[in-house]
Amino acid sequence: MQGKFGSGFLAVHLISPMVRIGGVLEENGSRQEFKFPLDRSGDTSRTVQQNMKLAWDDFERSLIDCNGPKEFTTTFECELDQVAQGVVESGLHALAKTERVQIGTLPERAVS
Repeated sequence: MQGKFGSGFLAVHLISPMVRIGGVLEENGSRQEFKFPLDRSGDTSRTVQQNMKLAWDDFERSLIDCNGPKEFTTTFECELDQVAQGVVESGLHALAKTERVQIGTLPERAVS
């Protein structure tokens, strides 16, 4: 899923505690690609904290130099169970009804 303004992040995290995150990071003029799993599950704050530490470690290990024309984007992937699949289908159906209104409110971008 790709979105704008955090919409992909929010949507995927609402439907699944297990998310694969990928993208491109630029820091000090150097670009690096990343892809790592994020496990937000846990019944206690300690478990969630441990999962966040594991995710950070996975993120750092996943960084690969990619000096070149890579688009700055972030992707979020997850598996859907039957309940989540129904929620997504319902949301897409509702979006199809309102997309003209939403697209009409996006600012115009210059094409180069």
